[in-house]
Amino acid sequence: MMVVPCDRCLDEMTLPIETKERILVKIGDNSDNDEIIAVKENEDFDISWLMYEFIATAIPMQHSHENGQCNKEMMKQINRYIVAEKDDNLTENNTTQTDPRWDALKNINDNI
Repeated sequence: MMVVPCDRCLDEMTLPIETKERILVKIGDNSDNDEIIAVKENEDFDISWLMYEFIATAIPMQHSHENGQCNKEMMKQINRYIVAEKDDNLTENNTTQTDPRWDALKNINDNI
């Protein structure tokens, strides 16, 4: 379990982490396999970086509360600005104004 900030409301949330990574180590000078780490007999072996990588890659890219679980005050503020942004794109006819540079990309699938 990890405590991370929610991507939507920035409140802390508990995120379950599960991974089944393993490290294969052998005593010797070299390894014939890329999956096996060879360590000399009298050499210290620090696994902290490998553990960090295992944990970091197990964390999902997006972490947010379930629907309805986010901070309600923060969601009110977010929704207020989302509505204001939509209103800024409206023209006099209440139609959405688009950037003409992007209009050509709408037909990109037709050209393939």
